[in-house]
Amino acid sequence: LVFVIGTTNFVDSVDPALLRPGRFELHIHIPPPNEADREAILQIYNRKYGLMMSDELVKSIAAETTGYTGDHLESLCRYLKRVQVRSRKEIGTDDVQEAIRVLKERFEKALELGSLRGRE
Repeated sequence: LVFVIGTTNFVDSVDPALLRPGRFELHIHIPPPNEADREAILQIYNRKYGLMMSDELVKSIAAETTGYTGDHLESLCRYLKRVQVRSRKEIGTDDVQEAIRVLKERFEKALELGSLRGRE
C-alpha cells in the first residue's frame, strides 16, 4: 500500500494525467484564508520578522490581499523586511503597496510560465 500526498497553490498547472480517475483517491481543496485569517497570519509574520507594523496597517494588508495564501503572505513579509533593513525606517503604506505590486507581478509571471510549460 502506498500513500502519496501532494500540494500545490497552482492547481491549474498540475498535469491532467495525474488527476485522472484511479490516480488519486481523494482530492481535498483548502481555500485561501479569509480576511480574518490573513490578518492572523500577518500578525504571526509581523512578530517573527520584527516588522513592527501597526494593527491598522496589518488590517489594511489583510483587506488588500484577497486570494493570498499563507505562503504568499510570508513572501510579502520577507519582502517588507528587506525594505526595512535597506531603508532603516518603519514600514509604511507606500512600502506595502510597492511590495504587493512587485509580488503580484511575480505571481502572475509564475502563473504565465506554468501555463507556457503546459503547451510544450
